[in-house]
Amino acid sequence: MLQIEKFVISYPNHIDIFLLRGRIYEEKQQLDLAVKDYQKVVQKIDNIEAYYRLANIYYNTKKYLRVVDIINKIFATRLKIHPGAKSNFLFFRGVARFFLDRFQDSLNDFSQIKEKRKYLKSKDASYLYYYQGIILLQQKKYSEAKKSFLIAAKGLKSSSQQKSIQRYLQQIEKINK
Repeated sequence: MLQIEKFVISYPNHIDIFLLRGRIYEEKQQLDLAVKDYQKVVQKIDNIEAYYRLANIYYNTKKYLRVVDIINKIFATRLKIHPGAKSNFLFFRGVARFFLDRFQDSLNDFSQIKEKRKYLKSKDASYLYYYQGIILLQQKKYSEAKKSFLIAAKGLKSSSQQKSIQRYLQQIEKINK
């Protein structure tokens, strides 16, 4: 780390040094310091990696409004974004919006991802359908919610996830009787 500090002093405008140091801070769980370094990068230049790292830190620390803000900034830039990365950003933003009770916005993000299925990891797809099912259930779109939960059940394997899905499916069955 001492060597990197020397580079920061010698090359204060070199963004790669801040990206590297940010990653080291992340590894050490010094997230506030990592965020500061990534913010230094995006203040100098629109950088997809720095934006991604910021969004990831905010997502994992449940700062969902910041996730949405960062991803909106990414989409507002003129950066070339690989379709797979775009799907990841939409997933992050969709889940963040879900936890912010912005359900229609969340569904909009999820529908954009489903158009590009080949870029979505199977576990993420399962969570997408799970959250979508909850939203559709709240919107009283029971048959659509049931379909989403059944798809989610195929990919989410933990017993707690399966129990949660089963509870939702039972709730839909009671409503449909």
